[in-house]
Amino acid sequence: MAEGSFEGKDARHPDIRRMFTREYLLGSDWYRARLHIKQSRDSKLWRRHVSYLDAFLTSPGNAEEAERLGVAKRRELAAGELARVSAPAYVESLIGTLGADAIGSCPDKNG
Repeated sequence: MAEGSFEGKDARHPDIRRMFTREYLLGSDWYRARLHIKQSRDSKLWRRHVSYLDAFLTSPGNAEEAERLGVAKRRELAAGELARVSAPAYVESLIGTLGADAIGSCPDKNG
């Protein structure tokens, strides 16, 4: 379109206009990829939170502080969030959002 047309069609052509509809965007492969990237990043974040909390809970000398801070409960909540964002339904819940940009990374769909 930089030169006013694409495959012989200008911006007023129905085929080109259709490419800018909500339905077309939401059904596109590149949009789905953005949703999977968002899921991957969210899963990695919550996996990291759970790991940090596990390390704190198992570190010698932290028992009293862990109890005072409610770390076991926080770990339970973090594990619940990890399960939520890792589920296939999470990707569906992201439909309509921006998802995430792949620039600077090449995450896989499994996180």
